[in-house]
Amino acid sequence: WLAAPRRIGLVPDRSWSSLWKRLSCEAYEVLDDVETHTVVQNLRLADRLGGHLVSGHVDGLGTVTAIERQPASWRLALRWQDPAYGRYICEKASVTVDGISLTVAGCASSGADFWIAVIPHTWEHTTLHQTKTGDLLHLEADLLAKYTERLLAAAPATPSPPGLDRTWLAEQGWG
Repeated sequence: WLAAPRRIGLVPDRSWSSLWKRLSCEAYEVLDDVETHTVVQNLRLADRLGGHLVSGHVDGLGTVTAIERQPASWRLALRWQDPAYGRYICEKASVTVDGISLTVAGCASSGADFWIAVIPHTWEHTTLHQTKTGDLLHLEADLLAKYTERLLAAAPATPSPPGLDRTWLAEQGWG
């Protein structure tokens, strides 16, 4: 069996060729026993959007630095192994942890250290309840943050579109 340093969240509708491509990009080891997986159903294009936008591609690994039981949740603190990914982390952004899309509850100024609040249902019905301090988990940064960064980096080379202002809106019949 192939598995992540501890476990992996797999999406069931991926083709095997996509899965093998994904496996070749990540740190796996061959195991003799079966690992626990978090399986997440794909969103279809016709479905109503009601959560985070994630691609299912792992950006990097994160280390669990602390786990604390709170009165109504669990606080899971993580640190990116590559601190450069911290630029995509901010409070209320999304982050995928071992295939589970979650909301960032807070972070250090660099974003490399951050924490999430996990509600009891999510804690109990995913692999998160097996997590221990020091574990390595797969992380995917906020998809919108990555797209925004890419668009802003390309902006100087791209001519600016006409300004969206009251005059333009009135000319288009919105006014």
